[in-house]
Amino acid sequence: MDLTLVHQPKHHWRIFDMIEQSKKMALVIDGYDEIPLVTLKKAIEPLKFHVFQLDDMMQLVQDNCQQSIDNLSIDESSSIMLYTIEWITKETSFCYIFNQKLNSNNIQPWYLYLKLFNTSLLKISPTSSGIFYHGMKFDLEQEYSNNQIFFWHEFFSCLPSIDRLDQEEKCFGRDGRNITKHSFYPTKREILIPFNQRFQVVSNQKTKDNLRILILKDLSLYPSTTISSIQLKRSLNLLIQKTSTHGEINLRNLNLTDDYMKMIIKEVLRIKQCTWLSLQSNQITSYGVSLLAIELKTNTSLESLYLSQNLITDIGVEYLTTSLSNRFSRLTILTLDHNSIRDEGVQYIAEFLENNQILTDLWL
Repeated sequence: MDLTLVHQPKHHWRIFDMIEQSKKMALVIDGYDEIPLVTLKKAIEPLKFHVFQLDDMMQLVQDNCQQSIDNLSIDESSSIMLYTIEWITKETSFCYIFNQKLNSNNIQPWYLYLKLFNTSLLKISPTSSGIFYHGMKFDLEQEYSNNQIFFWHEFFSCLPSIDRLDQEEKCFGRDGRNITKHSFYPTKREILIPFNQRFQVVSNQKTKDNLRILILKDLSLYPSTTISSIQLKRSLNLLIQKTSTHGEINLRNLNLTDDYMKMIIKEVLRIKQCTWLSLQSNQITSYGVSLLAIELKTNTSLESLYLSQNLITDIGVEYLTTSLSNRFSRLTILTLDHNSIRDEGVQYIAEFLENNQILTDLWL
């Protein structure tokens, strides 16, 4: 086959320019559960009239996918590799055509492939310990407002680092499947988000370098059977009530959002005057940190603050370091690892540390 047709990019367009505009309703696929799982060869048979040079793409897959990985069969892994191959013309690439069909709800000829591909993808363990990024070229400020809920019908690819998206609008979330081992481009790490996901806008902010960052919560991670907001507030109240004045309180891994920050500030910092506070592994953004920063300007009790594994960006670091530069701060331990802090945020921290003589432990 003519290998000049295969795109060998420095950066993949499906990571920078893939997602169509969001939808208000979920994609409905009649009888999805009844669609049989078949071989990849049989799954793509109806697609030969829809995808130019599909046979050549399949030959590439067969030549490069010859062993089972991640407990997936060769057929399952091959279905993922086929998705990742980029043709020299974007519009003729398999994944582009596939996602266009998902967006237009013209998916019936693709049923067999969709079932095989999605089943294979979901066999890979979710990579939920990080934050992943996707570049977007439409107007995030106008399209997405805080707390807005919407669907993206297509699959979309993300990067584990924000640095390669510097000139793009960005969105990021916390769920995905690492398909690097199954990709046609295995040297480039890629996280794939499943199709038909429901998201909520957690934060929509612009940084000093004019970069707009949209933070999304994947609501598929929080089904209706999980703890409700009323139950969570009750649990939070109970934990606070059990905490002694000037004591320690652990609020990690509760799925807390910015909505709970005012309550935490009032009950934990003002009334209880806690010395140790863990908010690790929650959904707190730079907005929540900005509220916390205002309180820390005059707080004289807090000595340890754990904010690892949240959704904090450079803006949040700026709020925090500015606030902690005051003469009242007694904070000796601060953790900010596994957030979304870039060079700008590190610069704020460096400037803060030049004059700070109290902080002894800092995790980045």
